[in-house]
Amino acid sequence: MGQDGTNPYVGLRPYNDEESLLFFGRKDQTMELLQRLHEHHFVAVVGSSGCGKSSLLRAGLIPSLKAGYLVDDSDQWFIAIMKPGQDPLTNLVKSLLQNLYKTADKDSIDQLLQTVEEEGVDAILRLLEPLRAKHRTNFFILVDQFEELFRFASEKTSRAQKDHAIDFVNIILELSRQEALPVYVVLTMRSDFIGDCSQFFGLPEAMNQSLYLVPRLNRQQLKQVIEGPARLYGGQVSGSLSSKLLNKMSQIQDELPLLQHALMRLWEYEMEKGEDGLMDLEDYQAIGGLDNALSNHADQALKTLDKRKFQIAKQLFQALTTVDEHGRKTRRPARYGELLDLTGASEEELDEVIRVFIEDRRSFLMVDEAPNKQDSIIDISHESLIRQWKRLSRWVEEEGESAAIYIKLAQDYHLFKEGKKDLLKGTELALASEWYDRFQPSGPWAGRYNDIFEECSAFLRQSRDAERKEKRNKKRQKALLWSLGVVLLLVVAGFISYPFIRTYQEEKEKLEQVLRETRELYAQIRMKGGETEEGISPQEPYLQLLESIDKQSIFYRKNQVVAPLDEDAEEEVTLPDSVLALRLIPDAAVLRDSILHDLRAVEQQLDKDYWTLATSENTVESYAHYIQTAKNYRFMEEAKNLKQAEERQNALSEDPKWTQAQTENTVDAYLNYIVENYPNLPGSASEDLPPRIQEALIQVDNIKRVGWLFAGRVLTKEVNDDSLLDGDRVFDLVFRQQVPQAEVNLVPKSRDFLIARSNRAAYNEFTGNSVQGKKGAYIKAGDLVLVIERKSLGAVVFLKVAY
Repeated sequence: MGQDGTNPYVGLRPYNDEESLLFFGRKDQTMELLQRLHEHHFVAVVGSSGCGKSSLLRAGLIPSLKAGYLVDDSDQWFIAIMKPGQDPLTNLVKSLLQNLYKTADKDSIDQLLQTVEEEGVDAILRLLEPLRAKHRTNFFILVDQFEELFRFASEKTSRAQKDHAIDFVNIILELSRQEALPVYVVLTMRSDFIGDCSQFFGLPEAMNQSLYLVPRLNRQQLKQVIEGPARLYGGQVSGSLSSKLLNKMSQIQDELPLLQHALMRLWEYEMEKGEDGLMDLEDYQAIGGLDNALSNHADQALKTLDKRKFQIAKQLFQALTTVDEHGRKTRRPARYGELLDLTGASEEELDEVIRVFIEDRRSFLMVDEAPNKQDSIIDISHESLIRQWKRLSRWVEEEGESAAIYIKLAQDYHLFKEGKKDLLKGTELALASEWYDRFQPSGPWAGRYNDIFEECSAFLRQSRDAERKEKRNKKRQKALLWSLGVVLLLVVAGFISYPFIRTYQEEKEKLEQVLRETRELYAQIRMKGGETEEGISPQEPYLQLLESIDKQSIFYRKNQVVAPLDEDAEEEVTLPDSVLALRLIPDAAVLRDSILHDLRAVEQQLDKDYWTLATSENTVESYAHYIQTAKNYRFMEEAKNLKQAEERQNALSEDPKWTQAQTENTVDAYLNYIVENYPNLPGSASEDLPPRIQEALIQVDNIKRVGWLFAGRVLTKEVNDDSLLDGDRVFDLVFRQQVPQAEVNLVPKSRDFLIARSNRAAYNEFTGNSVQGKKGAYIKAGDLVLVIERKSLGAVVFLKVAY
């Protein structure tokens, strides 16, 4: 039944149609899907990542089709399964030919693809029609992971590639609408990509007619998922383990992939012990539990690699993942040849790394082989691996931050090339230079994002050279100023006035350009009538417009004008506000007021809609949703029901303080809850902690940012838990487990809760003598953070914290 017939659980990969007997808990949903297909030949199956969409189609719906549940007079089915990948139309053609002839060479694919591009859906119908005439065959096309199409359309720069994606959508819609052949089309898609469908004409309308949102499994269905496959293979799940798994399912993200992987590992562990086939809590602890089984399993694979191949594995997984413009971590399938260029590995080295993450039922990677090995597609088996493998999650964040810096460098280069920006200087140059020297980007890596790596590198070198030259000139100027004696005052006066006039004129031109662009965007937003993309707040476009105006420093940010002058003057520079023109110029002020007026109207309507939704559902979660939305208003006076929502939420909640922490959903809120309600936690292992505290710490782990930062100096030579921090410490100790009322100035250690005494910047890494790679998100004064690790450099203490 399983791929190797020895394990009833499939792990991260989806079930296939041959494993339908092992697929439990989805009978009702399969019947609902059959009903949708009976009514509509096109169905969009939508759900969150890890909800089981692919398995529901492959092991639930497809076996039912073959059994004759949909069409009374025929159980003959032609079934094609595909993913959009990096070339959706080619992949559709390839899938059709492979299922028709069991093979598909490149010439056949290219020939049919050309015919489809010229004739459209008629070419496909002509290909399939003989099957219908001879065997009364029905046709089923599954487009799995449809969201890959959006990445394909957005990554390509040429209009031809965008048109290619549009052609693909038009063809699958037309296949489902035509009546010449009984063609049924189903696509699966992550729910957070629904908003992206609007870029394709006709797709939202088709989805509205037959959208199927995959429901969560109830407790009884989950119990079948856990226990059913083991019974078929002569094994058993103990009652205590079953209860433990069911209770944990409501506390974790990616619950179904994690459950399947953990069950697979549990079965393997029990079989290796050679005992009675009863999986129990002892086995559960041995594999690391639901929280760590997947991460531990992936780390075990890494440990089999030497240092060289470890680095290849890191580059491989970073190449197979991406963070989109909405901050979503997703898969990014890549060609084998592309990975060779990117990693600099030999085929033998890359093959070994890939094999390590596939063999022994790891199933962390998938290979879609092509006749030409260089064109084979490598992909991560499931996005839950990105979120749940702790090391990979860090790699993705590191890659995302490097990509953001490089993309910003590319944008700056384009502006410089167009004469809209000077060479980099100051903080911008320091950040780009530090990243370039540390990360050492290559052309193949940069090719994932654009094709101007050499130009960007030259732009950065030119900026560095210009800064060095400017520093040398400043030193000469200062030496000259000191030697001139009495003439110093006149020189300083001239030195101040000229740069200011020049800077003022440059900034004025920048502002005028920003105002033109802002007016254009404002007009587009108003034409949309308040519509916005899925996952983006309706206020966001207006707030971005306001920010684009407010960033123009010379008109109302005095410090940015004066600071450069202070650097070169011997005394603090003071200039009157009238000289700095600190007020908005009139047309900017009018535009800003108009945007604010529309933003207030949006928030007024938003408040009405969300309050109606909250009161109709009347649950803790619905009121929490309203509160979270209302607290982000620009005009807080429009949150007319905020107090009432908090009162109703508290009335419904069994634990109002916990509900409040969930509503805020920040590391600070969860840590505050622990401090206020459990002043002296028992034990040290996570399983010894009260359930609510375990849940709070899980939530902290799910939402946390992690960074290194300087924490202060110690008075004693040796850093220990009792040595006092000096007066420059930046945190106070708030909470130490099993130590009531601990002194605030103790040196922090792992698992301590600290409160920030001032705003602090966190950094990506501790190099052994400093911290590097400043993060964009700051720790604010008064925030609580959780200590993860402590390092010392002489008398200086550095901390890695979750915040």
